[in-house]
Amino acid sequence: MHTYGASEEDCAKVLGWNRIIHLHGRLGYLPWQGQKSSRPYMHQISPQILDMCVRGIKLVHEELGDGRDKDFESAKSLMRAAGKVYFLGFGFGQLNIERLALSELKANNGIATGTGFTQQEVGAISQKCESRISIYPNHDIDSLFRNVVIWE
Repeated sequence: MHTYGASEEDCAKVLGWNRIIHLHGRLGYLPWQGQKSSRPYMHQISPQILDMCVRGIKLVHEELGDGRDKDFESAKSLMRAAGKVYFLGFGFGQLNIERLALSELKANNGIATGTGFTQQEVGAISQKCESRISIYPNHDIDSLFRNVVIWE
């Protein structure tokens, strides 16, 4: 909102047509999303906010019986149909690579931020994903969208 001078309504419209699946939970909804567990986007924290955040986290090593199996299937289906798939802040742990079947993405379909990854790590991840994802180790989310993504 602040970077582009957009209103909450403008952001809600953009986010409404972009399906974001939070496979490992979320730290609450934004107030305009109309959900019970919402909080404003801010740095201050309270015991109530912390409790809501903790309850919303789903650990990677836990079994998928908590409903996430449906989320993973939805994510895989959407990725198969998408023209491009963006991985923002994704850690590329082996379990997540397997659960999302990243080696089955269309060639050149995935683009990922890789802030902090070494070239060796990028190579290892690329190999695990059968070179289906381009990882940009020198880009965070903002610079990836400003310098790499081609907006049509």
